Amino acid sequence: MDIIINDIPLTIPFTVYDVDKGHYIFSIMTPDDGGDLPPDIAILPVVGLRAVDGVLYVDTRTPW
Repeated sequence: MDIIINDIPLTIPFTVYDVDKGHYIFSIMTPDDGGDLPPDIAILPVVGLRAVDGVLYVDTRTPW
C-alpha cells in the first residue's frame, strides 16, 4: 500500500521536496504556523522520509 503526505502525522517542522524537479514545494517550519495542508500537497505520494536537526523532509513526486 502506498502512502500519501496526508497519512503522515506532521507534528514537527517539515518541508516537502519534489525529487524529480529538485526543489521544495511546501514547508511549515514553526509550530505557530500550523494549519492544514493544501489539498494538492496532501494527496502527493511519499517516496522518502528523513529527519535532520528536528526537521522532517518528505520526498515526493508531483504530476504537474
